[in-house]
Amino acid sequence: MKIKTSKLQFRVLFFLSACSFFLPQKVIAGPIGVVRPITSNNIYQCSTGIAYEQVTGNSNINQTWLSYAVGCLNRDGTARWIIQAAAACSSGSSCSDSFSGAYLSPDFDRQSGTYTRSFPQVVIGTDCELEEVSNLELWSCEQMIHDEDGLTVSTVGDSEMMLLGQFFQQYGNLPTIGRGFRSSNRTTR
Repeated sequence: MKIKTSKLQFRVLFFLSACSFFLPQKVIAGPIGVVRPITSNNIYQCSTGIAYEQVTGNSNINQTWLSYAVGCLNRDGTARWIIQAAAACSSGSSCSDSFSGAYLSPDFDRQSGTYTRSFPQVVIGTDCELEEVSNLELWSCEQMIHDEDGLTVSTVGDSEMMLLGQFFQQYGNLPTIGRGFRSSNRTTR
């Protein structure tokens, strides 16, 4: 049996399908990426004036993964220092409030432009340069510290966090502070 549809029926169905694409959808997976330039923080000074903080991650119905990075870059693309923290939460396990608080909804003081985040553990690298390892750019640092005692990071900036696309449109590039660290033969604590 052959089903006949008129041109009008086809146009109506196509229109309804196209409209449904633009309606709000329930999203169960996707990436996150926000960044902002910062002017100061409570851990290290940045005399170059090229400092950023960034939150990136991904989520699906089984797992959420998030990472935070704050760092001070030199004009040549090397870094004076970088602080990174990461966390993952799987479905079926209880995710702590600090998981979403530190990464997605930290304390923000609009008047001073200050974000405050607390992490149970961080990695700190100083005097770092990007190296290519197996087609990936990773930070290789003179000194790396794995701090398992927890760290509260407060950053001050002129803006709130912005989506990576907005940041790229405004500044023309993206900071590299979120690249991973690689173990080197240098000092590690």
